[in-house]
Amino acid sequence: MSHPPRAKHHGIAACRGIEHVPCSVHHDQGRFGRLFPNLPGLRLPDEALEALAVTMRESDNAATESKTPAGFTFLGQFIDHDITLDTTSSLDQQIDPTAVRNMRTPSLELDSVYGAGPDANPFLYDQERPGRLLTGTEDNPDDVPRNRQGVALIGDPRNDENGIISQLQLAFLRFHNGVLSLLESGQRFGPRYHEDDFREAQRLVRWHYQWLIVHEFLPTVVDVKMLESIEEDGPSLYCSHTPFIPVEFSVAAYRYGHSQVRGSYRLNDDKVAQLFQPPADALTSFAPVPRENVVDWRYFFVSNSSVKPQRGRRIDTKIVDELYELPFAVPSSLPLRNLKRGQTFSLPSGEAVARRMGVEPIAPEVLGTDLEQHPLWFYLLKEAEISGDDRLGEVGGRIVAETLLGLLRCDPESYLRVAPAWSPTLPARYKDYFGMSDLVAIANEFGR
Repeated sequence: MSHPPRAKHHGIAACRGIEHVPCSVHHDQGRFGRLFPNLPGLRLPDEALEALAVTMRESDNAATESKTPAGFTFLGQFIDHDITLDTTSSLDQQIDPTAVRNMRTPSLELDSVYGAGPDANPFLYDQERPGRLLTGTEDNPDDVPRNRQGVALIGDPRNDENGIISQLQLAFLRFHNGVLSLLESGQRFGPRYHEDDFREAQRLVRWHYQWLIVHEFLPTVVDVKMLESIEEDGPSLYCSHTPFIPVEFSVAAYRYGHSQVRGSYRLNDDKVAQLFQPPADALTSFAPVPRENVVDWRYFFVSNSSVKPQRGRRIDTKIVDELYELPFAVPSSLPLRNLKRGQTFSLPSGEAVARRMGVEPIAPEVLGTDLEQHPLWFYLLKEAEISGDDRLGEVGGRIVAETLLGLLRCDPESYLRVAPAWSPTLPARYKDYFGMSDLVAIANEFGR
């Protein structure tokens, strides 16, 4: 899916009626919060949640295939791991989101890749090649670095929870190394902001990543007209001058990606892997990636090759069998876990949020349940399902777009704050703008 860059730059406009005040990003601001603090939380009996979760099972993987390349499902997961990590909340008790510590910084700065830097986290960096991130193992050079017990040495261990996200982590490690190599060879990519090659490479990597989120990732999830309206009119929801992660985003809207997951993926010319199936056919989880499972990204993102990337599933209220039951969780039903989590955070109903946003709620007969009010996560999936656009609907799309753009707007080091008219300076080989396929190409050619 190709989306040309827009001449204007998202996220700069002030909140409607409120002049934008610069804000800083610090670890002590790593908190969750609410977009709708005055809306009451929806409380349904466990039996109602269990019954609703059962309706969300989908066994026909191909029937709801979307137009969006499958790689964006995992890029979405990677982005989530860059900005959120909740290690304390429970499915069994009510939670005040303002009291929950977010263990990731609420900014799109790739701390899941860089950690706290080479001085604070030297185990992530190659001591023989200063400034470069470690990659590969003795058994497989095309894997993330691991210790002798096979544990990944990366900034966020969740990026090893399946073989595809692990390979995407590797691509970002190599992307940094490739950009650093190009800088050290004397190449320039626009004005330099840092004399030190490592810091300049880090800035280039971060800005290209942020630009990809705004111009390539978000248009696969949110209607382009909505993105343009946020740009022109300013945000109407995320009007904070201090970065935070709304629970309406992290616990509901951004969990749309679970619906996009396929039951199986072609990894390369020779291998199709299942999710959570017997080891011979499965994607690895928290374990070394076998050589035969090395991902060929042509099967996940559009490039100029003859290979057509496989597609993710449409966003709807169905979860494929292979993901529906998690073999390592209690309760094992992924939909039930998401629905229960929404209640522990006292999320309002989808209908209440729609009304607060001035959007006509979905008619009960369209929602197709016996419930009078619906959990926000389910509601937003249904909204996307009936839109017929392969994207989130009016309510879910705005929550996701305003949160991600708001995080960039609040980051004093993001390209939107430092140089809002900036556009990628690294070469675009496959389209008329820099995309994920270009990032992978640099990683593979210069980052090994």
